[in-house]
Amino acid sequence: MVQLKQSVAVRAPVRLLDSTGAPVTGKVAADVTATIYYSDGTSASPTVTGNWHETAAGAYQLTIAPTVLGPVQLVIVVSGANDFVGVYDVVADFASDAVTAANAATTAASAASTSATGAVTAANAAQVSAAAALAAMTGGWTLDPVLNQLTIYDTDNTTVIAVFNCFDSSGAPSVTNVYRRVRI
Repeated sequence: MVQLKQSVAVRAPVRLLDSTGAPVTGKVAADVTATIYYSDGTSASPTVTGNWHETAAGAYQLTIAPTVLGPVQLVIVVSGANDFVGVYDVVADFASDAVTAANAATTAASAASTSATGAVTAANAAQVSAAAALAAMTGGWTLDPVLNQLTIYDTDNTTVIAVFNCFDSSGAPSVTNVYRRVRI
């Protein structure tokens, strides 16, 4: 699932096909109705005018800035094309943000005197955190419908990195329509 950062504008890819599977071209903003359905049960209708771009035959981009964390659906309705439904995961920060922060900490620590033990220790901790974030992004995961838990694995798909209890928007334990996860 594609991740989007909360409240940050991004051009979401949209593919428009007709009932035969052929690309639908030439659709302009006035032809488009867009709705974002959030995991908390709310929805939004983003402004299409000025935010709709055709990039190739049947390929478009709509600029959106989702505001609610969790899975969202982007539904595009255009006359003459099948409805487009895109599913995205809205996150507060990307794993790459942690890597960038760790790299910055490492650079700062390297620039500091090696006798500055505190800076080196902080850099080492940042590197460990960045490595764990990268492993979590590249390893596998499972959803347990009995325990309502998400388990994230290291890149070997065996070593457990983290386990989370999952809840829906009403606060009930669930692995469908997950709204919140709590690390255990």
